[in-house]
Amino acid sequence: HEEGSLAFACEVLPHTTSMAIWGVPTPMKGSRFTVNVGIKCSALCPLGGQLVEIWDGEGVKLGEGRLGDEPRPDTVGLYEGEVTLTAPDRTGVFSASVGFSPDELDLPHVDTAGDFTFRCVELPEHTVTVRVVHEEIDAPLGDIEVRLGPYQAMTDSEGVAGVAVAKGTYELSLWRIDIEPVSMRVKVTGDTEIDVAAAPRRIVDEDEERMWM
Repeated sequence: HEEGSLAFACEVLPHTTSMAIWGVPTPMKGSRFTVNVGIKCSALCPLGGQLVEIWDGEGVKLGEGRLGDEPRPDTVGLYEGEVTLTAPDRTGVFSASVGFSPDELDLPHVDTAGDFTFRCVELPEHTVTVRVVHEEIDAPLGDIEVRLGPYQAMTDSEGVAGVAVAKGTYELSLWRIDIEPVSMRVKVTGDTEIDVAAAPRRIVDEDEERMWM
């Protein structure tokens, strides 16, 4: 047979990537904190060791990190990295951008980016000890979320939480799925202790309510 040749053209489409951002805290001004970034390839390519970078709103680089070698447990192809950055030295709400440029991969991939906001708060000056006083709550009093404005803590097994806060006036709130939400105004001028009553969450029977309408 005689030799032959055939000319053809093909287009290589780069893989798309997607991003997830979580674990954004409320840092103290000037402190170091971490956020979690996850990257996934549409074709489930291995992304371990790839670089993730974070910039502020003015394009100044705040930090960088590398994705883990293996996908995050209980996910399909989501590679997670922890990025450490330094909070601004002033209070307020700030925005940041996360960028992923997969230049080091063998196959072409499309860049992906995401944004998040975080609030910087004043350094704590005092401790507010909150003691949850139960009213007909049979479950243990641990793991109740206690918030004083942007500051928060979780109660221990005895229903006690120490919240470190700056001086000021805050809305104190308690939350756990099985208790009624609690909210009260608190002025903090020094270390203090507060007892807060909590009751079981009331379960509303909608059918019964409709019968009385």
